[in-house]
Amino acid sequence: MDFTLLNAPEYVIDNIEKLKKIWFERCELIENNQKGFYSRHLLLILHDLREEILNNKNRFSQNAYGRKFFKIQFSGYCGFKKEQIDELDKIRKSWTVEVNQELYFITEALSDNKTKFELDDILILIKRIEPKLTSENSFIKVTELLYEKILEKDLNYIQVEFLVDTIIILFNAKGMLELKSRLDEQFQKFEDITTYPDQNNLYPALFGSPLKDAKSIDEYKEELKKYYDSSTIKQRLNFLKQIYCLEPQTYKVIFKITGVELKNKINIGNVELYRPKIDGQYIRKNEILSITVEDNSDYCVAVDIQGVDSKFMKIKAQKMAERTIAVLSTRNRKDQAIILSSDWVICDSQGEIRAFSFKGRDKSHTIYNLQNNKERLGQWISSEDTCHPTVAKWLTSIDWYRRATEASQSSEEILNSWFAVEKFSEDSKIICKKLPEISDALKNKKKIFKENIDLWLDGDGIRTVQLTSCFE
Repeated sequence: MDFTLLNAPEYVIDNIEKLKKIWFERCELIENNQKGFYSRHLLLILHDLREEILNNKNRFSQNAYGRKFFKIQFSGYCGFKKEQIDELDKIRKSWTVEVNQELYFITEALSDNKTKFELDDILILIKRIEPKLTSENSFIKVTELLYEKILEKDLNYIQVEFLVDTIIILFNAKGMLELKSRLDEQFQKFEDITTYPDQNNLYPALFGSPLKDAKSIDEYKEELKKYYDSSTIKQRLNFLKQIYCLEPQTYKVIFKITGVELKNKINIGNVELYRPKIDGQYIRKNEILSITVEDNSDYCVAVDIQGVDSKFMKIKAQKMAERTIAVLSTRNRKDQAIILSSDWVICDSQGEIRAFSFKGRDKSHTIYNLQNNKERLGQWISSEDTCHPTVAKWLTSIDWYRRATEASQSSEEILNSWFAVEKFSEDSKIICKKLPEISDALKNKKKIFKENIDLWLDGDGIRTVQLTSCFE
């Protein structure tokens, strides 16, 4: 029987309340990167193993302990495990049954025994596994398992926590970060529908709720009540799948900037620096937000980005804006800084506001008008994290350079500048094999300088730079 919130047994309602609490706690844990078993979730372990092989292959191949660690983690998800399995392994295997063979091959490649599989084969296997685990069918499987747990009289907390972690990590992988209230919204009761900010309207949170359109408020209330009362518990869980499968739409994330003068608009890739009072505004006013970042500043930054989650889009857009500013930067520490505000607005192609935040906290950046290579740099900046490895190194280097230009201390500026240059070296490990000879004049003037350089050296070259002094 498909229960609704009106006719479900008391223990099912109680399980839903427990589930909502678990959901919120797990969201907090994962969002804040706190310690927990979720860090050894298969989706995260696959990522870590790939990084080990790509960035540290030779050392990892000789590290028996490291290979054993990953093998143990994967064995909890494999159906071939022969020893007695616990409740957690049972629910794990139920979810990964479709990729069981690939997981078995990975454990073989990690084994100390010689097999037909090598470390390079693992990368191919991971490439096959991840699309299956993040697919719509995989998400449906998780929600079905969670529904079964809700109907059990004794809620298995360990299994439910794993299933909740899986859903959260799957959402995160799709760029959906605002999740704390998602489950509460899908189990919202009709009497809990908010009327804020317009007391003469209703703002339902349950996915798929009918729109008011031209209905009277009484007609709308009646329609909403029918929809809420008829939505079964299974349907409400399935709404999470509908949200997971939403297609990303294109939006503009707009920040205000101060402390700069622009003669014309500057467009670099998906990033635009413009003068809203002269070049025009993108945001349309509404009854909720009558004053926006465009009204409070002579200059703004607008970033075109695709997504379904405002928090994710804001983070990605801010990174792209910061990188653009860093590329255009000529700032010295004594120069006046340009401010990229933490206040932001997200609007659609029609200018309708979809999300906003006004916090009043600012962060410093400096820019100038770029003359050359705007098209190429724009493609790199707008590529986000999907790009050629060399471009990825360049983007990371730009991030370090930005930190250097914003540094308040000369030692911090030198260190971050060094890291920016280091990213262009081979494997980001060695800058040079041999340091130039130090002149006698420099040795006499700064005797400690030579001693510090000796501390930087490690075997074949400079591995880690640790500045203990700063010299003018």
